[in-house]
Amino acid sequence: MSLLGATAVVMLSQSAWSQDIRPFTARYEARYYGVNGGTIELTLRKGSAPNEYVYESRAKPTFLAAFMISEAAREVSTMVVDANGVRPIKFVADDGKKNTAQDSTYEFDWAQRKVTGHTGDIALDQALPDRMQDHLSVQIAVMWALQRNADLGDYTLVDGGKIKQYRYTKDGAATITYKDRTLDAIIVRSARADRSGGRINRYWHAAELAYVPLRAERSNKDKVDLTITLIDLKFTD
Repeated sequence: MSLLGATAVVMLSQSAWSQDIRPFTARYEARYYGVNGGTIELTLRKGSAPNEYVYESRAKPTFLAAFMISEAAREVSTMVVDANGVRPIKFVADDGKKNTAQDSTYEFDWAQRKVTGHTGDIALDQALPDRMQDHLSVQIAVMWALQRNADLGDYTLVDGGKIKQYRYTKDGAATITYKDRTLDAIIVRSARADRSGGRINRYWHAAELAYVPLRAERSNKDKVDLTITLIDLKFTD
């Protein structure tokens, strides 16, 4: 990864760099094809070990959306954030249903360079690629890179028991309103790096809010089917 001011990275301690990622609680409104689907709450907090962070996602669906996602659903990613970037340690997903076919647990052993775990009955045990993330930790990895004006590039993600390559690129700039404030935002685009077409995600990040996403859109064949908009953000450090 190409960093602006790479010399400074070498000179600064890991603990100093990790403080750039501020713990926060963010609440988003989700809309599916324009219909209110409820809210999603994302919480980033410090873990028990040095440079460790825990990132958790919980959904509060509307009555109709509850048929698709349970209010008991949760995802948790434990990661290390330091001068070398973001490295997930463990990811757990529980869809809140009795059937565990969609539940996931993955562990990332960076010393042995190995990722193990499962989604339902689909097991994974293989070498750990560089720039490996789960789909929560990659959000923090993007924030980390934006703080340094670094190139984003490709990330390897584990999803549903499979390893997938995603390409993240800066996709222009825009202004966006949050609580009557107009903020300058960078748009980040992500899509599968190993295939053409398919779904595209876009995220709006503002430096004034420490690059916590203000908005996200998912589209397929240029039609937006899911939007997530920030409605409340509190930094907890």
